[in-house]
Amino acid sequence: MIVLYNCPGMMSEDAPQWRALLTRLVPGIEFRVWPDIGRPEEIEFILAWKHKPGDLKRYPNAKAIFWLGAGVDHLVKDSDLPRQVPIVRLVDDGLTRSMTEYVVQLQVRDARSGEVVAKYSTGLRMGANYSWSRGVRSLMKNEMLATE
Repeated sequence: MIVLYNCPGMMSEDAPQWRALLTRLVPGIEFRVWPDIGRPEEIEFILAWKHKPGDLKRYPNAKAIFWLGAGVDHLVKDSDLPRQVPIVRLVDDGLTRSMTEYVVQLQVRDARSGEVVAKYSTGLRMGANYSWSRGVRSLMKNEMLATE
C-alpha cells in the first residue's frame, strides 16, 4: 500500500508524525511526501490539504482522498478533482477543538476592533454592530460552538 501525503505549505511539517503513526499501524505501508511522489500510478491513498490545483488528477489508481482540513472549500474549487475517487473527511476531536478556538478568537478580535470583516447569509456579522450574545447563540445553534 502506498500513501501520499499531499499537504504543501503549513501542514508539510506534520508529515513525520503521520509517517510514524501510519507505519506503526499499517505494517508494510510505503509513505511518500509530496512533491517526492515517485510514479503517480503507484499511489493508492492520498492524505491531502490545500494541494496544488489539478494535482489530484495525476494519480489514476487512487482509491480514496483523505481530506485533513476542517473545510472543503479548497478541495471543491479544484475543477480537476477526480470525481470517481471517494473523499473521506476525517473527524477528530483535536481539529474540532482547534477550529472552535479559531472561530471564537476571530469573533473576539473583530468585536474589539469594530471592523466589519464578514457578513454571512445567516445575517451573522463580525465586527461593527456586532452582538456577542447573538453571535454565540448563532454559533451554538449551527453546532459550530460546543455547549460543554
